[in-house]
Amino acid sequence: MSNQPTREPVTHMRSTLVKKVFSKDGTAIAFNRFGDGSPVILVDGALCYRAFGSSRALAKLLAQHFTVFTYDRRGRGDSGDTAPYAVEREVEDIEALVNEAGGAAFIWGISSGAVLALEATNRLTGITKVALYEAPFIVDDTRPTTEDGWDRISGAVAAPGVYELAFGTPMTDLLAAAGGSLVAVMVAIQPEMGQVYTFKSFLVIVLGGAGSFRTG
Repeated sequence: MSNQPTREPVTHMRSTLVKKVFSKDGTAIAFNRFGDGSPVILVDGALCYRAFGSSRALAKLLAQHFTVFTYDRRGRGDSGDTAPYAVEREVEDIEALVNEAGGAAFIWGISSGAVLALEATNRLTGITKVALYEAPFIVDDTRPTTEDGWDRISGAVAAPGVYELAFGTPMTDLLAAAGGSLVAVMVAIQPEMGQVYTFKSFLVIVLGGAGSFRTG
């Protein structure tokens, strides 16, 4: 039997303390950096931030091979917020993170974050690969668009106690942490019917409940 001491497994989740970058409009965006390797930015869904959602678990896996950036989207967690909401401002937030990563990065997005990842890839030059999961797109006329539905939800959630009744106090706390207007975000990210995203050559992976495909 060896007398060599047992070594603890190396962890890749060592992170710098919470840092902040500043978007073009001066909004502070809080982020963490994990691991070593090519940089990848994780873009959460509308109700998530660094302390809640899937990004932390995903970061732990990816940090074995990549330098992973997780961040609080504006109006959530430790990030600031500047009204009015616009998709362009969130793309500028991602641009600030790409610059922090050295000017080039991969990007992953889930739910509304997948839409932001597409928008950022379409508008910015520093994103070299993109992976998406369940972007909330309606891409044909098989079902109606959701603007009217979000308007009804907006009116409902303005009523006192509706979050507690529907979801309980933790959901109330989560929405408070997410901040801003969820309805404004979800309506703003819906593309016009037939909108086409055009990209230069790189890998695109699209994942969803009904299947996945890749191009590139």
